[in-house]
Amino acid sequence: MIQVDIYYNRRGRIRRYTVAGHAEFNPEGFDEVCYAVSLDTQVAANGLNEVLHRRVDYSIDQEAGTLGVCLVDEPDAKTDAILQTMVCGLRHLQKTYSPDYLVIKEHRR
Repeated sequence: MIQVDIYYNRRGRIRRYTVAGHAEFNPEGFDEVCYAVSLDTQVAANGLNEVLHRRVDYSIDQEAGTLGVCLVDEPDAKTDAILQTMVCGLRHLQKTYSPDYLVIKEHRR
């Protein structure tokens, strides 16, 4: 199962997120759930960095199946638009493939 943890700041904006695990929906290399979650979460990180030019702490371990992304500066409306779009995509994946393969945990202050 893949777990995505989303962390909000006191103003309700997403500050960071982590992804861990493997869906095991299909054999390794053919798992569309893993592929879709990876794509959704990495495109968001790339958008923050390359489109909005925001500083991002980014770590990835493909072997372990982990990704960590954290905004260095405070989130704003533009960063939140990208990250809320990511969350929307993850929720659609969760509905399509069931919570047995993808769990989304939101942590609010």
